[in-house]
Amino acid sequence: MENKKKHSRLILYMGAAVLAISYSQFIIPDALINFTTLTIFNTAFMLGIVLISEWTTRRIKQESLLTEIFKNKKTFLLFLVASTLGGLILDLICKWLANLWFYAFFTPQKYALLFIGGFALYWLMITESYLAIKMLLDKLKHGRRKITKSYKKERGVNIGIGLCGIVLLSAGLLLAIFEYRSRTSCFFNLSIPIDCKINFIFILMIFLGVWFLLEFLEHYLKRTSLSKNILHGYFTPIIAIIICSFMLAFIMETQNLFYNYWIYFNWPLQHVLILKLPIMMVLAWPLHYIFFLSLLCTISKDLSKSIWRGDTIK
Repeated sequence: MENKKKHSRLILYMGAAVLAISYSQFIIPDALINFTTLTIFNTAFMLGIVLISEWTTRRIKQESLLTEIFKNKKTFLLFLVASTLGGLILDLICKWLANLWFYAFFTPQKYALLFIGGFALYWLMITESYLAIKMLLDKLKHGRRKITKSYKKERGVNIGIGLCGIVLLSAGLLLAIFEYRSRTSCFFNLSIPIDCKINFIFILMIFLGVWFLLEFLEHYLKRTSLSKNILHGYFTPIIAIIICSFMLAFIMETQNLFYNYWIYFNWPLQHVLILKLPIMMVLAWPLHYIFFLSLLCTISKDLSKSIWRGDTIK
């Protein structure tokens, strides 16, 4: 037991140390700031959040997402599949189609080199931070809510969600692509701003369509989903997503204060800011939490055990 406590504290100390290292970018000479150093600092930041969140989940519920991921080759591969697929969908919709941000320090080669590993660490940070907040809320509410059966009309509701997903995704993609093709100023580029404003409603339609389809698949696979929890009155997951996404949105942006590793562009109400961040970007943060957590639950049963739990469905 004592060894476990020491190991747990070591995880916390390591997390705090690498998180502190990530902020040393503010004190080194500007001449040393480039793609490599900013990548190292950003990686240290995400790793710090992962380790601190991992310590929190171990402390509260003796559960470890890292242990589950590295349990065997299958779970590790499934996590890589989920994070890579999630990264592809996110960047295809938001970066390449909507041009909502650009990376001033990137080239296509650097982008490709970092894609799989970068998104794996990013999505690990998303999942770990969510689980830490959720388990803390569960503890404060004295336990998880267990869902032991479905409501009679739940199957019909889920079919309706699936159909809405197909309609929203299809319509959103068609409308966004049509508008994209109608604008001669639109083209793909990583490192420069592209003034090509696709209607943000179309982007929301695509995201909601993907989420609804994932909800349908989770129900079909007899797994708990976010909508099922809400329907059964278990609101902790959605509350955790809202709290965690807003917290992490602002904390992560501290890494981007001076050197603009990423730069936002083309957001609706771009001039309306919260702590120098576009208000719509901040409000949209919960969407990619919901999207990736749902995607992970769909791809891997083992890795999804703690995501929406209580998830005892009989």
